[in-house]
Amino acid sequence: MTEKKVKKRETNCDRCGIKILKGKDIKRINGNILCKKCAIKKRLERRFERIQQLRDAGLINKRRTPEEIKLDRLKEKPKEKSIEKIIGIKNINKKKKKKKGIRLYLSRLEKNVLFRKYVGKGNTFEEANRQVTLRNNDMIELGKKLRIIIPDEVELGSKFKEEFARLCESI
Repeated sequence: MTEKKVKKRETNCDRCGIKILKGKDIKRINGNILCKKCAIKKRLERRFERIQQLRDAGLINKRRTPEEIKLDRLKEKPKEKSIEKIIGIKNINKKKKKKKGIRLYLSRLEKNVLFRKYVGKGNTFEEANRQVTLRNNDMIELGKKLRIIIPDEVELGSKFKEEFARLCESI
């Protein structure tokens, strides 16, 4: 059996001259072979050069000390604003409560119940979907009629639920 010779990578860092044995420690930047530490140093140097160029161009402000920041914040405290009272309006901040009416339509869950009943009965998906939309329209019309007949919303809701139950039993 022949044995394979494994070549070890032995390269020197172009910056510091240290031998680099592991491949993962070799970094190539602009055609130069650098070790991991030198690559990090070069990246940081380049970053500081860019920041200095931007500061010279006036695009970035110089760093301030924490004391200077605190002094600026103290100077910029907002003054109390006087709120002028508007005549005729009370409690501007309070929201008006909306009246929640009883829903007189089929919810998504109720539509799913009808759809499953129609599919279980043996209808195709398209036919079941069409039947559900027809029943939904019928229930909306029924709700409008019930709203005219029954003024009390609690009775109206219970009557609508009873009609839906009858509809489900009839299928």
